[in-house]
Amino acid sequence: MSGYELPAISKQQNVGGKCKKKYRMKNKILILINLFAIVQLFGQRTVVKNVNIIPINQNTILKNKSILIENGKIIEIKDFKKLNLDKTEKIINAKNKYLMPGLADMHVHLHEKKSLDTLLLLNISAGVTQIRVMNSDVNQAELKNSLNQKIKPTIHFSYIFSKQNSTNQIDSIFNDVGKNNLDFIKLFSVKDENTFDELMMRANQEKKIVCGHYPSSVSMSKVLKSGFKSIEHLSAYPSDENINNLDENIKLTKENKVYNCPTFDYFITVFNYQYPYGYKTRLTYQKAPKSYIDKWEKDLKAKIKKVGEQKFLEFGENYKAKFEKQKIVFTKLYKNECLLLVGSDPSGLFQMSGFSMHDEMLFWSKLGIDNYTILKSATLIPAQFFDEQNEWGSIEVDKVADLIILNKNPLEDIRNLSTVETIIKQGKVYNQKELLNTLK
Repeated sequence: MSGYELPAISKQQNVGGKCKKKYRMKNKILILINLFAIVQLFGQRTVVKNVNIIPINQNTILKNKSILIENGKIIEIKDFKKLNLDKTEKIINAKNKYLMPGLADMHVHLHEKKSLDTLLLLNISAGVTQIRVMNSDVNQAELKNSLNQKIKPTIHFSYIFSKQNSTNQIDSIFNDVGKNNLDFIKLFSVKDENTFDELMMRANQEKKIVCGHYPSSVSMSKVLKSGFKSIEHLSAYPSDENINNLDENIKLTKENKVYNCPTFDYFITVFNYQYPYGYKTRLTYQKAPKSYIDKWEKDLKAKIKKVGEQKFLEFGENYKAKFEKQKIVFTKLYKNECLLLVGSDPSGLFQMSGFSMHDEMLFWSKLGIDNYTILKSATLIPAQFFDEQNEWGSIEVDKVADLIILNKNPLEDIRNLSTVETIIKQGKVYNQKELLNTLK
């Protein structure tokens, strides 16, 4: 047995013949898991013993070290024998395993409220302990106050700014952002250049983050110099006009510390680039409950039947030239040491919240990005984006205990992210298998 385990619930999964009974049972299991984790947080200290630490703030492995966690924070990192223990600690034996910071998915959409608990639980199950909300079907300000007792990652909430918003509304928008303590403004679209100018001027005055889609009515150089903090989907860089000025735009990107979140996995799934068999090799596919796989397969067949296989394939082919340019842009951003963020934008077939991060990171690796940069772009760099690098994103004393234990080393092979076994969120300990079993 490898270290700490939550109480077994496999027998409970077989209980019940009717859907409602099964649903109630799963809810009870989740409540028990959450209560158990809360007891851990407030009732005792936790030690991760004799683990290989990937701290992320430096490109190294601290071999066979131990971490003491108390009140949701890391308070000691030492050899096990040198820890200040009082013999009441819960010990997680992690010998020959690897410990790294929890992941941050920097491009997440929240859909209808009824599926929200599942979305949040999947993220924790995958080792995602922070999410940045880039769109939502539910009111984010209201949602902030209704998630206190859920199994969930830290959620960075946003105000969605679109072309329906005018300069006359900017005062009220910033009042809403401040009153509801929202973390940033996501630019979905903008009416015109003047509105963009007013938005950015106010954001810079109030030191509020604005990020999102590239505003097509504004020049690339202006956006990059405006204080706009991150560009999603590598939008604008691959256009015919901007690709000719790519070197200059990348220079401006680096000088102005503009982050880029490419969301490749979204394009790969939406444009069917893994059809007909590639999707079965996805890391997500290997972890997904059978009910998810069955639904994906059914929806795929229905999609092909509706439009015909030729049109189905043409849909992706029509975008492929731009996708190839996106890959070129991304590798140039990497080679020029620009700031990169990992975000999965999970909304296509064969994507699953949290776990699609693993496939996104694997695609980065296939493009030649080194594994340390990939891991850093999913941990410490997101923390820097929010100016919270002193709180989370790396394994250091006094930082939040958002951690994942893996059976294999992701620095050797990024595929090893799929070996996540245990997730620690602010000191609460969760077992991946136990969480996923509640979804079957």
